Amino acid sequence: MKRIEAIVRPSRLGAVLQALAKWGVSGITVTETVGFGQQQGHSEVYTEIYKGTEQVAGLVPKRQLTFYVLAEQVDEVIQCLCETARTGKPGDGKIAVSDLETVVRIRTGEKGRKSL
Repeated sequence: MKRIEAIVRPSRLGAVLQALAKWGVSGITVTETVGFGQQQGHSEVYTEIYKGTEQVAGLVPKRQLTFYVLAEQVDEVIQCLCETARTGKPGDGKIAVSDLETVVRIRTGEKGRKSL
């Protein structure tokens, strides 16, 4: 089993989720996040107060998806993510794949394949 983390543009999130559902991926966690890659974010980085909390502005908003798949699904899921999330412009995101020793469904105690 593998854990996949993908950082995508907010504007591509809906299309990515629909495409992953067609591949049978279920149980996705989506987190709002900010950051920058090679494009170095926005040109001006400064601090501002938002809802009473100090925030670093100038970072680019993104969505982080985290989900688990069987090892034999990884190549197809990566291809699906790339095709769906790609705009061809800097800032399209990244995909990271890592091994999972085990996954347990808390409600039932099922482990491994059955827990997905």
